[in-house]
Amino acid sequence: MAAGIDEGSAAIRINRYEQAVHMPDFITAVNLATVLSVPTAYLFCETEELAELLLALHKADNATMRAVKTLLNKN
Repeated sequence: MAAGIDEGSAAIRINRYEQAVHMPDFITAVNLATVLSVPTAYLFCETEELAELLLALHKADNATMRAVKTLLNKN
């Protein structure tokens, strides 16, 4: 409900998103990510590893993000 989903349908809608029966529209995804304090892309990661990396980067400070970017650009 904090993401702007109607109270009467919130449980069903979230369950359908979790089960990949339906996909939220972009604005709903942004609102859900904001409420969950995760980047929107986190909700669409195809693997758990990618989701964990993205979340770690989201929480990292700027120096850490620059260091990771430099490391990845070397490959």
